[in-house]
Amino acid sequence: AAQKRNFFTSTIGFMGLVPEEAQVGDRICVLFGVERPFVVRENGPSWTMVGECYVHGLMDGEAVDGLPEDRVREFEF
Repeated sequence: AAQKRNFFTSTIGFMGLVPEEAQVGDRICVLFGVERPFVVRENGPSWTMVGECYVHGLMDGEAVDGLPEDRVREFEF
């Protein structure tokens, strides 16, 4: 499960495994209706999907439990 993955810690204290291609400054994105979070990278006005990741504490819907409305964003990939 950890093959071609790197360990990371986020600026707000999460930790997990991200694809090798992930870079400092990439974001973790929880997409509604998708089972896993993804690493995304801002690319001008749109975003590039880097790949799926494992984030301890965000895997089973914890990310959206009590999520404030101002944290929800629309993305264009």
